[in-house]
Amino acid sequence: MSGKIPAIVMMALAGSFGLVGAGSATAEDGGSPRTCGYYEDAINAVYNHCVPPHGSNIQIEINKTFEGNEFQCVPPEVKLIGGALFTQDAWATGRRC
Repeated sequence: MSGKIPAIVMMALAGSFGLVGAGSATAEDGGSPRTCGYYEDAINAVYNHCVPPHGSNIQIEINKTFEGNEFQCVPPEVKLIGGALFTQDAWATGRRC
């Protein structure tokens, strides 16, 4: 071994210390765990579709670290969309489903 730490290990360590998704508001950094849209903590990637009660389902696009992008239909609630290490971002596509 060359003494260098593999990138995947560095990403895991960064996630463990809350460094991944530094722009996201989470309960750990003082943000609300009910933040609208995409957020993550050291373990989970979450999408919160914030709408009034009885709102519509929407389609989101999820940027996965190793698998490319995927689409999911999310109800108006907090939805676990994957592990923080394997999910880079998620956003609404503007489509209902």
